[in-house]
Amino acid sequence: MKQPGRQVRQDGRSVRNGQRASSPTQAANEGVERSWPPRIALTGDYALGRLQRAMGNQAFGKLLREAGKDGVAAVQRQRRRAPTAAPTGPSLQLIRDEPDEEIRDIHNNFHRQIGYFHDRWANGLAAFLTTMQFSSAQEAEARFDEAIAAAVAEGLLDLGISLVGQIPVVGQATSAVLSIAKAAGKAAFEEAERSSRAGGERQVAVYVNRLRTAIQRSKEEMGNTHETSFARLLAEYRSAEAASPQAQLGEGRPAVVFGPAATWITRYRQAAETFASSLPPESRFQQLITERFALTGEPVGYVTQGTFRGSGTLSISMEVRIDSRGQWHVEDIDDHWTLGTSAPNPERVAQNLLDSLGDFPILTHANLPKRISIEIENEQPGAAIQETSVVLVMPIGGRELFVRSRGDRSIGLAAARNPTVALRLLDVTDIEGSSD
Repeated sequence: MKQPGRQVRQDGRSVRNGQRASSPTQAANEGVERSWPPRIALTGDYALGRLQRAMGNQAFGKLLREAGKDGVAAVQRQRRRAPTAAPTGPSLQLIRDEPDEEIRDIHNNFHRQIGYFHDRWANGLAAFLTTMQFSSAQEAEARFDEAIAAAVAEGLLDLGISLVGQIPVVGQATSAVLSIAKAAGKAAFEEAERSSRAGGERQVAVYVNRLRTAIQRSKEEMGNTHETSFARLLAEYRSAEAASPQAQLGEGRPAVVFGPAATWITRYRQAAETFASSLPPESRFQQLITERFALTGEPVGYVTQGTFRGSGTLSISMEVRIDSRGQWHVEDIDDHWTLGTSAPNPERVAQNLLDSLGDFPILTHANLPKRISIEIENEQPGAAIQETSVVLVMPIGGRELFVRSRGDRSIGLAAARNPTVALRLLDVTDIEGSSD
């Protein structure tokens, strides 16, 4: 039986059984007093917290301060990593977690839009044919002169490809698509031509089928070329990527690219979005086809002084009076524009143009040459009425009237710039076709 006060050796220290610490705090304090400064081996934040609770806040704080002062490593602190400096310059957060996947998505969207473009082109041609309402007999009888048909056909291809040419490009890879598509369309047209010659003339049905074939071939070749250009696009991106800071790959989250790489992807994405948002509606293609169909290049109808209207010209006549105060009054105006054309079924051509324009004014949105004949009576105070004939013209795609007539050009210029004249012309919303 152990006696009270008997000394017991524990870990090289002598303590009495009856003198053990009455509390953990006291034990910790006594230990600090006996061996100062202490070497503390902690096994983590949990042990550190236990020690702080056992010693009390003040003793624990003193322990740490003295340990630091004496150069004793009291606590092994975890070293913090220095924050990484954010790259300067442009940055872009992607939708996908890999840049290559993002570029492929944009490329696929671009490819679909190219298909939509040609589909609308073909649908515009179908709308044109529906309005023309050619019967089988009419298609067989209606013929174009060989040279005229060739000019019309090539013009239609050029119009369609010119719209494709509005695509913003990134480098040489995407720009190459345009020239290949146009070449493919023309090659298809010429291939069909070799089997459709008929004594120097061409049936309208054959002409339309050739155009259909050309559109389809253009769609296929342009789509194929765009797809095969993907490897070159990636090579262009790799060059931009090599000159850029390291990308932050997503690992399941959207990646972030910087510098020239961010600029490259942004431009390519904007190109696809711009092309998609600027695709013309089917009615626009119908209008382009109609206008090119009407512009045969032949003279139509005697005008005056040995001159003729060119085929595809929109004409209108009006009478204007200028009162003694200088105010302009439109006394009379035709209730329709006259579309003179040597193309088959001129009335249907005119209806096609009306359908495709919709609510847009003929004066400003029909891309055909316009001729406006104006008879002017000018009332001068205390003088006889002066009568003047003025011819105003507007070229294809123009937005401004020019004086074509001889004589007093000043009054012609005044008519071209007069708002009363312009407003009355804008109010005329009907078109009639004529071959005279």
